[in-house]
Amino acid sequence: MRIFIGLLCGAFLGIVVPEWSGVAIFGQIFVSLLKAIAPVLVAVLVISSISKARGALGPRFRVVVCQYVLSTFIAALTAVVASFMFPVVLVLDNIRSMHNVGSAFRTCDAFNVEKLYLCGITATPPQKELAKTAPGAT
Repeated sequence: MRIFIGLLCGAFLGIVVPEWSGVAIFGQIFVSLLKAIAPVLVAVLVISSISKARGALGPRFRVVVCQYVLSTFIAALTAVVASFMFPVVLVLDNIRSMHNVGSAFRTCDAFNVEKLYLCGITATPPQKELAKTAPGAT
């Protein structure tokens, strides 16, 4: 139900204020997190089903595990192919706070963003505040 409400809110914002293109990053983050958690969720559901089974599992267990491994592999392969087909690019325009720019570098590193463009008065590396905020980001 919450996902449906979120979709409705997103559609409403897209229609009413299309110039708020920065809101799109939330959708991209949501999809990325959903892709990351889906295999874990499926694993928990399969383990839960197996643990609740009564009696001997026999050949059914083998079929379920094989199907789970195959579907997880296909999902991972699809995610990798999709990440190459639809790369994410982030543009920072006139961001005054160097700490926010450093945070954007870390976020881009975590979500495998292909390119990060710094425009306008946005601080550019190397600067001490950026290095302090974004240690370890590539």
